[in-house]
Amino acid sequence: MKKSLLALAAMGAFAGTAQAQSSVTVYGILDMSYASTNQKSSAAAPVDVTTSGLNISQALSSSRLGFRGVEDLGGGLTAGFQIEANLAANPGTTGSNSATAFQFGRHQFVTLESKTAGRVLLGKTDAIVKQIMDSYDAGFSNNLTGAYDGMGTSLSDIDGSSNVIGNRRDSVLRYTSPSLAGVNLTAGYMKNTLKSETNSVATVDTEDNTGYELGARFAQGKISAGLGYRSAKSQNMAVAAVAAVPATPTTGTVAVAAANTVTNSWATGLSYDAGPVIGYLQYFNQAIKNELTSTEVKENAFALGLRAPLGAATLFASYTTGGKTSAANIDSKMTGYQAGGLYALSKRTDLYALYGASKMKADNVANESTGQGMALGIRHTF
Repeated sequence: MKKSLLALAAMGAFAGTAQAQSSVTVYGILDMSYASTNQKSSAAAPVDVTTSGLNISQALSSSRLGFRGVEDLGGGLTAGFQIEANLAANPGTTGSNSATAFQFGRHQFVTLESKTAGRVLLGKTDAIVKQIMDSYDAGFSNNLTGAYDGMGTSLSDIDGSSNVIGNRRDSVLRYTSPSLAGVNLTAGYMKNTLKSETNSVATVDTEDNTGYELGARFAQGKISAGLGYRSAKSQNMAVAAVAAVPATPTTGTVAVAAANTVTNSWATGLSYDAGPVIGYLQYFNQAIKNELTSTEVKENAFALGLRAPLGAATLFASYTTGGKTSAANIDSKMTGYQAGGLYALSKRTDLYALYGASKMKADNVANESTGQGMALGIRHTF
């Protein structure tokens, strides 16, 4: 009995020591809503799709579950980590335990930080350009159409095009400087390649978003500003079909065509706290060049927004306009707007109502795409 008590006491002392040296925090967001969205296109094959339902979208914020921790290494140096999973109340199959409802597909990185030397991050995290767009969005970077964020709900995607900025970048090595007179500088390097062979013949030779990124932030008093730039290449080398090894029951490798694109994008944002309202300004510019076909997709967007804190309530409105040139040199004009409000039931729980609308009209082509959406929901952070 005495030995058991001594063992328990020793374990307790060890746990207390570990907790004194490091700490781990569990955090997350649950966002549930009733939402209704509509997408229309007047192309050769017109499309008109309306979707509505409970929990159909995490309209204000993407739901997530995360863990972050920090350890004091002494001498002003700390080590940290963050891993974050996406959550979905409607993974796509009613009543199922589908794996799509929980995936560690968001942040996954470790850090070393010094108060005097800055911070080094290694892993998967938001692109700097995305961070700038999110920070200066009057609508809290919500998930409805009508704002320009380069993701699935952006103006650029109402015509069916793929994501622009992208969400997060894998394989990132990033340095952020300490704040000097309110200024932080950031530089990052991205490297993600894969090569393999079968029967001494290359079967995979890819490079995904390899490049670099730069950023700067300034915050002083009522003014905040940010600038981000990213240049990345994605390529796939042409690979011929490879027959299976006779003694191996495999089917070989299918031929793969070559692909090579370079994406250069930059964003800037500005906010000013005028007291009754906070004003926001955004500008985004991007070019995606296919170096094999010498074609290029260009787009830009400009946004103005206001946010008005009114006690427990916060109202916002924004307007976005921009342009896009397709690989076929067809110019399109993009416009969108959003309006909404949040009411804080507590520091962690908000009720919200959102509305957004967007339109893309191609010049000299009978093609117009529109989108609109509304949502009523509740968001809880923990």
